[in-house]
Amino acid sequence: MPSLAPSASLPHAAEPCPSCRPVRLPDGTRSGCWRCGDMLLRRLSSHRGHLLQKPPAIAFHEDFWQSQRPSLRCVIVVDTDTGHAWTAPIEHFDRHAITLSRGCGPQVALPFRFWQRLDKGNGQRPATQLALALETAS
Repeated sequence: MPSLAPSASLPHAAEPCPSCRPVRLPDGTRSGCWRCGDMLLRRLSSHRGHLLQKPPAIAFHEDFWQSQRPSLRCVIVVDTDTGHAWTAPIEHFDRHAITLSRGCGPQVALPFRFWQRLDKGNGQRPATQLALALETAS
């Protein structure tokens, strides 16, 4: 399984590996996500409001989610502003995701309590933890 390497320009974030492929929306625009086999990697900006506050969660547009869901095993999210990284198995979405619509169309959101933070209290950079998580998941 390919690992995610630290970015030179964002030392506390992760960049897609050479095997990852960008995922485009139906209109051809970038989704901010990459596919690497059965994993979905998303880079987002907490400072731009990309993390839900009420409830605290990470959301995906429902149409996008439905198009990606059938072949996923896990989702990895990296906050490019803080360097924090989270992962969740697809089963958590199946059991605990909620549907929201707050002016941007329907979204599927997974509350933070169902995500595992990869860089939590271990002194390692998220990209290092992300690589370890991907290696052990294979």
